[in-house]
Amino acid sequence: MTYIGKLNYTRVLLCMALPAVMAMQSVAADIATTEPKRALQAKLADLVTFQGEFIQEVYDGEDLIQEGTGHFYLERPAKLRWVTDAPDESTLVADGETLWYHNPFIEQVTLFHQSEAMQANPLLLLLDAEQANWDAFNVSYDGEKLWTVEEHPDAAAGMGSTLHLAFLDAVSDRPEDTNMLYKLILEDGHGQRSVFSLQDMQKNQPLPAQAFLFTIPDGTDIDDQRD
Repeated sequence: MTYIGKLNYTRVLLCMALPAVMAMQSVAADIATTEPKRALQAKLADLVTFQGEFIQEVYDGEDLIQEGTGHFYLERPAKLRWVTDAPDESTLVADGETLWYHNPFIEQVTLFHQSEAMQANPLLLLLDAEQANWDAFNVSYDGEKLWTVEEHPDAAAGMGSTLHLAFLDAVSDRPEDTNMLYKLILEDGHGQRSVFSLQDMQKNQPLPAQAFLFTIPDGTDIDDQRD
């Protein structure tokens, strides 16, 4: 990916950017002493499909600078549709080969190799079971609710982004909610933090195939960063 492509990809992440409790003390202790990366991969493996809505809050330091809403569809191992509905509409689609980012305000769509994007940002690890891509990131767990995925110091392709994830535990009255992802926090490495609070989540339900297709609207400029 070119330097300009990395800058554009960072802007994509910012445009996307946009209380769990322990079931038992022994469960939390077991996770905390287990190799965290393997434990997180096992949690994510339970999300074959995932859909819902989100409320997004963007912070610069401690200052709230933007709020937004949107919805998403995810199908592991490699497909995602992430739509910001307000205040500024945008759509990101990962179809397994290409990452499409559409900004209708400027009438432009930007294309990236999805494999390179996965290597460069922890957010897309939600889609990915390939160990080679996970090797570029360190994973830690705070022993209570928060998992952290951050770029390995020796990684060459990354941009300093850090992802935090929180899951519902088995204390829920709804067994189907166990291991349900409910919060994402993305730090971009430049002082901005995007908090995504997920709502109306459903996991492992059939998704429409067209959710992961992107058709370029007429009159849209194409910025292809795959070359």
